[in-house]
Amino acid sequence: MPSLPELLAPVGNLEMCRAAVQNGADAVYVGVPQFNARGRSTDFSLEELNQLVHYCHLHRVKVFLTMNVLLFEAELFDVIKLLQELISMKPDAFIIQDIGLVRLIRFMAPDQVVHASTQMTITSSEAMDCLSDLGIKRYVLARELNLEEIQKIRSTNRAELEVFVHGALCVAYSGQCLTSESFGGRSANRGQCAQSCRMEYDILVDGQKLDTGGRKYPVSPQDLCGLDEVGKLIEIGVDSLKIEGRLKSPEYVASVTKGYRQALALESASESKFGNLDLVRDKLSLIYSRGFFSGWLNGVDHQKLVNGHYSDHRGLPIGQVLAIGKKSLTFKTGAIKRGSKKTGISESGYLIQPGDGILIASGLTYAGGRVYQCNTHGEQTEISLENDFPYSQVTIGAEVFLNDSPKTEKEIAQSWKDRSLAKKINVSMKVTGIGGEVLRLWLSDGHKSIEVNTETLLVKAISQSLNEEKVRQELSALGASVYQLETWSYTVPDGLFIQNRALRELKQKAIHQLDEARIASPQISCKSNEEVIQWLENASNLNSNLDIKNNEINLGQSKSLQLHVLIREAAQIEALHELQLGTVYLDFEYGRDYIESVNKLRDKGYQVGIATTRILKPNELHHLKTIERLRPDCVLVRNLGALQFLKDSGIPLIGDFSLNVSNSLSANYLLQKRLLRLTPSYDLNQAQLIDMLQRLPSDVIEITIHQYIPAFHMEHCVFASFLSKGSSFRDCGKPCEKHRVDLLDHKGQRHPLKSDAECRNTMFKGEAQSSARIVPQLKEMGLGHFRVEALFESPAQLQVKLQAYRDFLQGELSITQLMQKIPVEQGYGVSEGQLLKNFKIPNRKKEMLGNLQDFH
Repeated sequence: MPSLPELLAPVGNLEMCRAAVQNGADAVYVGVPQFNARGRSTDFSLEELNQLVHYCHLHRVKVFLTMNVLLFEAELFDVIKLLQELISMKPDAFIIQDIGLVRLIRFMAPDQVVHASTQMTITSSEAMDCLSDLGIKRYVLARELNLEEIQKIRSTNRAELEVFVHGALCVAYSGQCLTSESFGGRSANRGQCAQSCRMEYDILVDGQKLDTGGRKYPVSPQDLCGLDEVGKLIEIGVDSLKIEGRLKSPEYVASVTKGYRQALALESASESKFGNLDLVRDKLSLIYSRGFFSGWLNGVDHQKLVNGHYSDHRGLPIGQVLAIGKKSLTFKTGAIKRGSKKTGISESGYLIQPGDGILIASGLTYAGGRVYQCNTHGEQTEISLENDFPYSQVTIGAEVFLNDSPKTEKEIAQSWKDRSLAKKINVSMKVTGIGGEVLRLWLSDGHKSIEVNTETLLVKAISQSLNEEKVRQELSALGASVYQLETWSYTVPDGLFIQNRALRELKQKAIHQLDEARIASPQISCKSNEEVIQWLENASNLNSNLDIKNNEINLGQSKSLQLHVLIREAAQIEALHELQLGTVYLDFEYGRDYIESVNKLRDKGYQVGIATTRILKPNELHHLKTIERLRPDCVLVRNLGALQFLKDSGIPLIGDFSLNVSNSLSANYLLQKRLLRLTPSYDLNQAQLIDMLQRLPSDVIEITIHQYIPAFHMEHCVFASFLSKGSSFRDCGKPCEKHRVDLLDHKGQRHPLKSDAECRNTMFKGEAQSSARIVPQLKEMGLGHFRVEALFESPAQLQVKLQAYRDFLQGELSITQLMQKIPVEQGYGVSEGQLLKNFKIPNRKKEMLGNLQDFH
């Protein structure tokens, strides 16, 4: 049988750390101050982090420090001192999103272990191969990979793999969600996700509102529960199972960690899972659940991933309403299916009690309250709720959910609050001594052993002598420590004496030294700040050290201004008639029409580029092979796997925004992977963009100056989910080819959806973003490559837009005149977006929970 994977739990405060460790976590992950992807969670102080590492290492639990955000240019130098302090704490690994930050850590401390965050959007072996020279030990795979795809990656790459098995699912690929950024400047790549996927949206089909039957949350997935997939993940050889939830409660962390520890134990013992995991799942539903589904682990199922009726905690379904009284509800609980009792409890096995929280779902109406009285008769339960409960809103047949149980939460909390229940480490003691010498104590946990002795000597007893029982009683009183006595040996002659205080001091010294031995690890060598600063000056200055063979390729590298255009429909080619343009990029919805379009554009004298998909998964190389066969003038590369596949093709490569380049260290690395140019991350505002550009050659950057921001990029297909009964492209009937679909938000803004060649959906922000105001400054800096991206524009609309931007770049139109000329489709609009909003997100951090002095 393959070895069991590591169980990795989230930590958002000190209580959560105790909850994770005491319930079976092998490792925990915790965000470092300022640079972590949970802007609403607690920021630990450095002192608290140090204590946390000490506590975990004492229990032989690993600690991974997460810095899973993009870094901006001005932060590269600022983060050096913080890294020095963090590395000195001896974390077991850093979990990193930003490629530049990986480079920085690897230079500072070559022996420091680094893991690639799921924010890196790692979906293929090719992506891992692309980063192989960075020395990344483990890759946290995208949640959208299924078991077969994970197996494929495992079979072709020996780096460690980590897979999410439980918790909230983002509908968009991690690292590829620009919704929060484009809606309100709160970048998900900077830890400020506004949870836009949990909001209500109406669906417009060809301009008409669709009756969704109350499914108001079309992009809010149910929570991931991979209990049933644990065995397969073990067979595949996954190295770590990851639990999501740094914004959840300690009770959540405790129950989920314990539940997956049970699942691992069942698998290792080859026992039947029937019934046991059902009980685990029930408890997890009660603690927190938006409804459970296996996510993408078993492949896409567009009918099940998103329920659509709700977006927050529902709890455990326990029955249906049979009768409605003036001040009571009666619902059918049924005979118990799991557990031993047969009456007085719901189908799930939970006894309903006064004080429990109940949620009633009557069609599209929801009501909740706490139970005041409860009476069970056979398979029926009658409950009275708090006085203000709206009984009139409840209908017969309404679903009843138990979504809060104070008693259950109190029982769970005892796992880390009750010291008598705390996990203990078995130790062996051996006591030896002879008269006139010190008393010696040998203490061992089976891995580490220490030997200590008293400061005073054993002397001949005058009135009361030592005896084995007395010494054992004193030395085995280890309640305040993490140890408990398992085996004992005593070799001391009778008739000797030593003070009780000496025994207590001997024990304390032994415990302290064994603690130190358990947490001891080699200090990781770290270069001095001066060395790192000097390296950073050189490594991020591309003007002095960049050597790119692709620069020998003449692809619009003229010093004159180049206006490139990206089109998404073959008909838009008609808009390009007699326009002076650089490269025309093709990004067609279904991956077809390329041959005819390439030939047509070349006949018109244009250079042609083809965009890759934003995601590359195993068994999806056909699109890239098609591009290779067509031999376009360049390829717009949108993922690391495509970069790896195409880097030796001889075709010039342009890196797109989705590579998430937000600093010159990342730019340097990717440009030396044979990129000719790259487009910076859309997370940058004007000031951050200028900071980065000042350290880059002007001819390696291409700026998108007009576009509809590609906000959600989803494996989930809204077309299939709401306009068909199909679970995937095989049986959906392809409604995306027949209809125009928009999501209408609570502000009345329309956001169009498009599918790509792999049936993935992108929701574009309905209001286009123009960066025209910063173009004069960029031109002064020597930049000459600018891009306009089309979406649904007609050829006539697009032609007017492109001509206006041509004239603007040539200085023939002012910004005001440009905006007046740009055609706007009804129901949409144009703005400057977040690019010129150089503000900081206010601090939304919560206070630390837990008493540091009591953290041992």
